[in-house]
Amino acid sequence: MCNEQGQIPRTGINKSASPISARVNKFLENGTIYIEDEEDLDEFIKDLQYIQENRYVGLNLLNINNGKNTIEFRIPNGTINPDTWIENIRLFGRIVQISEKLAEIEKQTECSEEDLKIFKLKEKLKEDIPEQDKLEVLLELLFSKEERQVYRERYNTNSKILEQLPDEENPFGQVEFGKVDFKKKHSVKEFRDIAVNERMGNTEEIEKETNYGGIFEESQEKQ
Repeated sequence: MCNEQGQIPRTGINKSASPISARVNKFLENGTIYIEDEEDLDEFIKDLQYIQENRYVGLNLLNINNGKNTIEFRIPNGTINPDTWIENIRLFGRIVQISEKLAEIEKQTECSEEDLKIFKLKEKLKEDIPEQDKLEVLLELLFSKEERQVYRERYNTNSKILEQLPDEENPFGQVEFGKVDFKKKHSVKEFRDIAVNERMGNTEEIEKETNYGGIFEESQEKQ
């Protein structure tokens, strides 16, 4: 959904923008990292940044609390299409906006009917429901009816293209989250080491997936 209709994620996205949501959810479920109130927030952020290790993830949190205080969405492909820029700015802007709204709602002892609807939609996303249903819940959470269609078309078209690709050509074909035994409690360092090993291939792969040498040079310096 982060790319324009008919354009699938770039080859190598799992090295330059690997998904981390499932891993973070497991951290939370197992109590390896936790957050109960705002007093835990800074430590929670530090744990996430330690696990992340570098910026090559879909949602880069390394700039939080370091002076820049930004979040980087690395998922979309590069494009010179201004319509795609605007649509993506709206998409990520709404994600940030609704996240802030939900944080406010969860602090309240009473909430309006509209706030309750937002909260219930967020909770619905956690349920084990078909992916298409989950898409519609997310779109309702983020957009008005008039705005949803462009993102629905992006998702449906691009998903069909991905489904038709051989596994070796699917940029998400090698995504794995099963290397951790989640039945036992892991330390933050164990999770971090697994995350780094999953994400960081050799420097030749990193160079191929970028359109410029900056990331390749930076990865060499870190190694």
